[in-house]
Amino acid sequence: MNTTDTAVKRKPKALSHKSLGARIAENWQLYAMLAVPLILTIVYKYIPMWGIQIAFRDYKANRGIMGSEWIGMKWFVRFFTSPNCLRMIKNTFLLSLFSLLWSFPIPIILALLSSGSPATSFRMLSRESENSRVPMK
Repeated sequence: MNTTDTAVKRKPKALSHKSLGARIAENWQLYAMLAVPLILTIVYKYIPMWGIQIAFRDYKANRGIMGSEWIGMKWFVRFFTSPNCLRMIKNTFLLSLFSLLWSFPIPIILALLSSGSPATSFRMLSRESENSRVPMK
């Protein structure tokens, strides 16, 4: 006896034939929750892309973005063919690296030094600055 012969054959569940509007009305709470991140994505990710055009235009403030002449890759070609291009790129990366090195470990090191040592003038000074804040009403 074959196991497939004895198995109960089930029909696949029928797909819902409701219209899109009926399905949205039925689950309106889910669509309302979806609207918040969708609106934030549009406002903070897609609308600013309109301003990217400035890099490809000879932008004049009195003409606006759409009134300014389209020049294409002129400014990019000018930048990458200039003799200072590599130096400016290197400086940008070095400034970013030094900013990361200064802003990440230095506060941790200062916190460890101030908490691990006995009452030093630095520790007392930092406590005084916390106490001297003006309370908000």
